[in-house]
Amino acid sequence: MRKHREMTRREFFAAGAGVAILKDLGSNDAVMKPAVFAQEQIARAVELGLGVSSAADIVIDTPDPASKAYAEKIRAILNA
Repeated sequence: MRKHREMTRREFFAAGAGVAILKDLGSNDAVMKPAVFAQEQIARAVELGLGVSSAADIVIDTPDPASKAYAEKIRAILNA
């Protein structure tokens, strides 16, 4: 039996960023249509006060210019 546990801020960031990356790469309508923070599980986590509550709370650190460019693309998707 799987135990429920609280999602950490880092895991919540990973979930939000993961959805943004799926949107960038292309996915099904359930992922593509709603905004990242309107996704059912992410919206519920915000409602419960778990993790971050908006894209502005997510920090994406990048080691090089190419990573920075991709992070900016993901940031735009997170903010859409």
